[in-house]
Amino acid sequence: MRDFDLIVVGAGVAGATAAMFAGRLGLRVAVVETMGPGGQIINASHIENMPGFPQGLAGVELGPLVHEQADTAGAEFILDTVESFAIDGPQRVLTCSSETLRAPAVIVAAGSTLRNLGVPGEAALAGRGVSHCASCDGPFFAASACA
Repeated sequence: MRDFDLIVVGAGVAGATAAMFAGRLGLRVAVVETMGPGGQIINASHIENMPGFPQGLAGVELGPLVHEQADTAGAEFILDTVESFAIDGPQRVLTCSSETLRAPAVIVAAGSTLRNLGVPGEAALAGRGVSHCASCDGPFFAASACA
């Protein structure tokens, strides 16, 4: 069992940012992620609302940048799957597929998963009328809403 000051579950933008700030404060931080750094943001083709990038950037560019910042701040990234969570006195114990981790604090930034309805034509029309993200896809429909 390995001990940390903080365990973050999820290495997307939120999880990596939390790990970065905790690492900068001198905490020993572990970030547990199943798929790899970046989370769902790596699927975004163009992000226009990220401060510091006035021309926007692709999610595949942003994911590695937030990972690098957290890593530089001292966060340890662990590619694993959390299987269970327990409280043992002041400690939180996460049992993962390959090891057990313990810390007095855990941040769950596991993100979300896109869910389809399973209706006919849904897959064929994804990105061409079928949307999963109002803030991402909303501009596509702005002109039609005014007509």
